Amino acid sequence: SAIVAFKDRQLLFNDAALIAADARTLAASLPASDRGGMRLPDGFLARVVGLAVPQLTISDPAISPASSEPSVYLARLVALPDQRRALAVVEVPLAALTAIIAQPGGDPDLGVTMERDDGRVLATVPSGAGLRARVDAAPLSEQALRGEPTLAPSRVTGAPAIVAARPTLYRSLRITVSLPLADALAGWKRNRNIVLTATLALIALTLTGGVLSQWQFDRLADAREALA
Repeated sequence: SAIVAFKDRQLLFNDAALIAADARTLAASLPASDRGGMRLPDGFLARVVGLAVPQLTISDPAISPASSEPSVYLARLVALPDQRRALAVVEVPLAALTAIIAQPGGDPDLGVTMERDDGRVLATVPSGAGLRARVDAAPLSEQALRGEPTLAPSRVTGAPAIVAARPTLYRSLRITVSLPLADALAGWKRNRNIVLTATLALIALTLTGGVLSQWQFDRLADAREALA
């Protein structure tokens, strides 16, 4: 079927389905979901159906019955040819989201998150959020989404950090990058220590040279006095 072919072309998805507003699965890419129905997180269907304006909606992380791994469900309300409403749903493993935001060879001190507009963290790099993702992260303001670095708690650890954020193609999904303030200042502190050490060494050399010069002048003065 078309939905199976769609899923086969999108390797990031575990499953794809078309679900009626009464929770009946009309079609699914996996045979098990097609026979027994795709199981959505509690309250997710009602949340999507209840939106005044149809838009992409992302569930909280949940264990997938099909793969037994943490996944999220992305859904949008669509109209069928007979004017009935249905949900187009795809199941995406959190590991796939983590792979998307991970940057090969990136700075290991950076913390990267993919999160919803309500502050719900879906995936992190370094990984480890999963089902334990922070739910108390303050939602980002529109001003914060301009990508300008600001001093704020890290979206990964909550520690003081330099944070930058940008929305994706869908405004409900954001990407943030956090650099711990201690790591950001580490280079400056290292350079400061080098400059301080070099300055102290120069002062010490200057003082030593002054002492030696004075000692030499005193010797010359003593020699002239003895000669006189």
